[in-house]
Amino acid sequence: MRIMTWNVHRAHKGSLLWQYVSQVQPDLLLLQEVGSIPNDILQDFDHLLRPATTRLGKPQKFHTGVLVKGTITGEIALSSDCAWVNRELQFFHGNLISCTVELHDGTKFEVMSVHSPAWPVDNSRS
Repeated sequence: MRIMTWNVHRAHKGSLLWQYVSQVQPDLLLLQEVGSIPNDILQDFDHLLRPATTRLGKPQKFHTGVLVKGTITGEIALSSDCAWVNRELQFFHGNLISCTVELHDGTKFEVMSVHSPAWPVDNSRS
């Protein structure tokens, strides 16, 4: 099995990155800062993408995502016993993509793609 995780720095449909992905043939991609994905890649992979979050809570122009040669069978709800952590999980909903996946051979996994923001969490929110 091949797993690729990569902050692709806003790669778009025309980026050479996607040619590399086609050559490497990963089973699972955990990507951050995705601008756009070519249709041929989207046809080969089941995918879950969400816009990452800005410092002010607005959607970024890029996405965090999971792509799998198989099926995304469900999302995993992240939670904590700490209320402030749950608030941050909701605030950064697009930065944390967690789900269950099943490869074509039936192998099942729980996976997470994480885009860590370039700024610290504001202490006043904790």
